[in-house]
Amino acid sequence: MAIADQAAAEIAVISLECPDRVYPSVGAQHPPAIRLERATADLYGLSAQGGPDDRPWLDHDRWGVCFLLAGHIDMPEEASPYPFLAAIGDGRCRSELSEWERDYRRKYAAFICDSEDKHPLIGWQLVDWEDQPPLRILHYRGKRLNAPGDANTYTGLLSVTLEKKVGQWDVTKYDALY
Repeated sequence: MAIADQAAAEIAVISLECPDRVYPSVGAQHPPAIRLERATADLYGLSAQGGPDDRPWLDHDRWGVCFLLAGHIDMPEEASPYPFLAAIGDGRCRSELSEWERDYRRKYAAFICDSEDKHPLIGWQLVDWEDQPPLRILHYRGKRLNAPGDANTYTGLLSVTLEKKVGQWDVTKYDALY
């Protein structure tokens, strides 16, 4: 970030390491910075913590890649929902969501499994994620069969919300468009 001191006719440049891909929002105090923070999130995958607006500014899922200027960004291995998505895709939805049957998500679990039976998930690709401690929301582009045994497929968006509990990530929510 650059700061100008007009009285002294000097410019100072401030840099901040962001190993967790998060930095303090400038837009929270200086609203003209909000759009730049949103563009930075789209292009580099850096999030303005405490920012008043975290909607995408440039990338509206049309680029086919995420964080266009950031190079390769590895998703932290500890938050991988692969076993969950693999179980959903392998027809083991009911066993995977059996814990949900014991709480307020019961009706939701039944709907998910019925929908997954009708439109099986056969592949997925991570396109974005949000860190909102203790939650991490992973956004995917998923490939599904039109119906079981049908060779025709379609692509839709899905998300998995993880919560860090006692040192491990637990799936707490699954959203998909069928």
